[in-house]
Amino acid sequence: MKNKNFVSLSWGLLLVGFTAIIQAEEYADGPLLIPKNDFSYDEFIQIGTLASPSEICDVLSHPIFSQPSDNYDQLDSINSDFRWDGIQASNLWVAKMFEKAGAEQRSRLYLEQNTQQRADYNLAMCLYRLEVEGKQPGTYQTLQTRFLHYLQDNCHIQQFETKTDVDDEGNLIEEQIPLPRPACIDFGYNSGRYSDWNSTTFSLMLVWKEAHKVLPKIFDKGIAVIEARVAQRNAQIAKEQREQAERRENAAAQQAERDQLWNQYRSREKTLLERVYNFAYSGNPSGSEYSRWIEIEPCVLSNGSKRIDNRKINMTAFRIYPELDFNNDTVIISTDRSTIRFSAPGDVPIDRLQDAWNLAFKECPGRTSEF
Repeated sequence: MKNKNFVSLSWGLLLVGFTAIIQAEEYADGPLLIPKNDFSYDEFIQIGTLASPSEICDVLSHPIFSQPSDNYDQLDSINSDFRWDGIQASNLWVAKMFEKAGAEQRSRLYLEQNTQQRADYNLAMCLYRLEVEGKQPGTYQTLQTRFLHYLQDNCHIQQFETKTDVDDEGNLIEEQIPLPRPACIDFGYNSGRYSDWNSTTFSLMLVWKEAHKVLPKIFDKGIAVIEARVAQRNAQIAKEQREQAERRENAAAQQAERDQLWNQYRSREKTLLERVYNFAYSGNPSGSEYSRWIEIEPCVLSNGSKRIDNRKINMTAFRIYPELDFNNDTVIISTDRSTIRFSAPGDVPIDRLQDAWNLAFKECPGRTSEF
């Protein structure tokens, strides 16, 4: 039950006894007061009512605060603050309520001191229930990383340090000293700017009871954007997965075809020219799975990328000689310097290679020239 006399408690006691007070169902109620204008330090205007911790928690139970982390990446943002169609209703509504209450437009937002303390306490109490009591774990981190970037760790938990002393009898005494608690509301993070959606606008509306009729509508539109883009993302992922599966299937089919062709080639008798070209190209007359020559028609050979008619080789200009390649390794070159250039490993005997080419030109003579 709410304790209407609660607000009369010392605020120092309230913050020091934070954990104990949270165990009770009490909260700081009262009006939401703001200065009338930038130059008013003692004249305040009520623009609404402070939201209770339960009311704040109701807002934070919206599905937009329980999304998988990467879903938020689907939303557009400026300086880490979200932007989606309809989110501008937040600052427009705040400005409208200020005007209706008679508060002048201001350069930055701040609340009456006690109002902000009460609002901060109610937000902290809600966060305590969600996180520490386990009603909605993960909400604090979501708020900290996606909505209220100023949140410091443990603004919703009172921390203590242990002070050790001694009494007059020499007995050690340990005392728990409460540490200052970081605020859960910090309008200064955005310099008090409330002219667009940011942590200042959101935290104000979060502790403003009357704003709770507006926030769910804004978040519903954000969820609609998330769901649409997540569906689009998932469809794209599914498409890419199908394409990857198709590529794997095609690659497997192509490899199976290559294996079949290689097995056929390996098991059959090679023609003379096939053995010569394989020997001149790789040093192995039988060829290999990735380097072999096929006589596709008499005297015409192909390795899949090149096609050579042995009868068009200039036998007069044909030479076989060793040279260094770009790795400074010795290779054996077979070339007429215009039609072909084969590069065999350096350990291929030149005399054997010459005999092979003599047989090739004997079976399929090339052309000759005067010099």
